[in-house]
Amino acid sequence: MITAKKKYVLFTAYLSLLIGACMVSPDMPPNPFEMSKSIQIPIADSGLVNSLPASHIVSLHQRVFSPTCANSGCHDGSFEPDFRTVESTYNTLVYQEVIKNNPQGSFQYRVDPFHPERSVLWERLTHDIDGQSGLMPLVVESGSEWEQNKDSLLQAIHDWIASGAPDMFGNTPITEALPPSVRGAIGIIASERDPIRREGGNGKMLISPGTQRLELYLSLQADISPANQISSVKLRLSKDRNDFHSASGDAVQVIPSPIVSYGFTGELEEFYHHITIPLDTLVLGDYQYFRVYIQVEGQNELIEIPGDGSADYMKEMFAFEIYD
Repeated sequence: MITAKKKYVLFTAYLSLLIGACMVSPDMPPNPFEMSKSIQIPIADSGLVNSLPASHIVSLHQRVFSPTCANSGCHDGSFEPDFRTVESTYNTLVYQEVIKNNPQGSFQYRVDPFHPERSVLWERLTHDIDGQSGLMPLVVESGSEWEQNKDSLLQAIHDWIASGAPDMFGNTPITEALPPSVRGAIGIIASERDPIRREGGNGKMLISPGTQRLELYLSLQADISPANQISSVKLRLSKDRNDFHSASGDAVQVIPSPIVSYGFTGELEEFYHHITIPLDTLVLGDYQYFRVYIQVEGQNELIEIPGDGSADYMKEMFAFEIYD
């Protein structure tokens, strides 16, 4: 049986083979996403996280995991957990097997959602797990606020785990599987090769007046299903950022070969899902939000991304405006 950890490693290894490749199905336009990494601004660096609660995983990554734990030779990708990005932090913590346990073998997961006391992350931050390893973090470098705000940061980590360890869109894991996620959304216009510019790098898409249609590509991930086998996906449009109840859903198609481009966190992703959105009725100043609805095979729960509880700036990432 392939565990979540093994699948993440396999996915990462496979993705690394695709860097620089332009893989497009025969009936798709040439890959328009040959861009520099600087075009996509990682969420944690976008300056838009100040409104998030302290216990949000994006806030925790910016304030704790990145400046305090992703130090050279520590959790910088040298070994797991990998705290370099929000995604790697989440995927190498939640429901991931413990490497170093206490002498009693009490802990099964690094983060056990809803159970801080059963999470080895919490144990290592608050106790010397075996009497000789010391408390984490072992070294606090300049730029970290850990020493000044340790109590409040610990409380934020505790609250995140206790609330179910939700991902950056507010979804909690389904049993021991990580919730499906949208790792990137990129749009192009048929007459152009370059991706549509986003406001501030990761904000809403800015589309020129008179554009007839938007080709939208999504990068999806589900812990219990390969990306190209996530077939039950719909997209809804609304002019209201928070009201999608009356919006009809249109099916998103899976393309045979993925487009490889940069996602929300600035890392290369595979974009297997595509939908064409008509724009001919929109005029200058019109604003459209969209949400993605994923039904994972064997699960009854319908995952909505972003959800009502997602931060406003995340909802802006799933939006476009007719803009001059």
